[in-house]
Amino acid sequence: MMKFFKLFFALLLIHADVFGQDPNFSQFFHNPIYYNPANVALDNGLRVRGNVRNQWGPIPGRFNTGCFSMDAAGINKTGLGIIALSNNEGEGRLRTMQAGLMYSYRPVETKNFRLQAGFGASFVQKRIDWSRFVFSDQLDEVFGNVSATSFIPPGTDRVVYPDFNAGVSARFNSGKVEEKGGKMTTTIGAGFHHLTRPKDAFVSDGNRLPLKMVIHGHSNILSYNGVIYSPGFIYERQSNFTTFQVGINMYKNPVYAGFWFRNRNLNMQGKNYDSFVFVLGLNSFMAHQRRAKFCYSYDFTISRLKTSSFGTHEFSVVWELNDIVTFSRIEKNKRKRQKTRFLECVDF
Repeated sequence: MMKFFKLFFALLLIHADVFGQDPNFSQFFHNPIYYNPANVALDNGLRVRGNVRNQWGPIPGRFNTGCFSMDAAGINKTGLGIIALSNNEGEGRLRTMQAGLMYSYRPVETKNFRLQAGFGASFVQKRIDWSRFVFSDQLDEVFGNVSATSFIPPGTDRVVYPDFNAGVSARFNSGKVEEKGGKMTTTIGAGFHHLTRPKDAFVSDGNRLPLKMVIHGHSNILSYNGVIYSPGFIYERQSNFTTFQVGINMYKNPVYAGFWFRNRNLNMQGKNYDSFVFVLGLNSFMAHQRRAKFCYSYDFTISRLKTSSFGTHEFSVVWELNDIVTFSRIEKNKRKRQKTRFLECVDF
């Protein structure tokens, strides 16, 4: 019994360290606008994404996160996107609901280069169930949870606030289009979240949400044997919490697979190792310029939680409709007056 409570309190302490942090996704490459609003409509057409993450399933009070997003290219080098997020954390049933709109603008576009800036605004609600918490004065060394607590819950079980983020992304090509291989498309960007540092605490003297910075990059490299290699990385920093993920996906129609490594920071020492991420996906073409991606990943925990967490499962579904342009009638009339050169992209 005491071993159980020691594990329980250890997890509470770990959870306390990241209580104010945002959820993250191992398949960040399948959830780009969540990390950076400048990624909205960086690709041509319409994209719809669904992401589900189940973290540390065997631990009581699972950490479950779901995200839905959609973005589309618009007229005048603009892009529009929507995003919705649901996140459940721990025994206290802390639940976060978020819905927002995103906008991007492309001030620079040539045949082989794109530069975009983006801005997002969202509405966030957090709720908590105080009755599910177990406090130290409720626990007996022999009989466990048998006493009443002296804790008095605050007068509210929810907080509501607006939240804002912004970012910038750049994409460039290399290699000749007419060649069968040797072409490469690289994307780099940075996103900044919680710009106004909203107050998300349930008590009056609570702290404000810390600013979050995300730096990301990836390349799609088309080899001469027809295989696409897609190395990438993402770095996140929010207050004292940092995480760094680096790895590669490889695609050969219709299957792709990948291997990624997550570290707690940029210092690649054994004590900072967190998990290995294994990726397996299917790329299904539905019609000309339309396809669906189905992807599963497993985070194999290698930190001190490996004997208790049993890893993390994540699923992603992506629909890509590259032939759709919002306000297409206006765009068609515009093209009659002005010719634009679109980026030739190597992609899955």
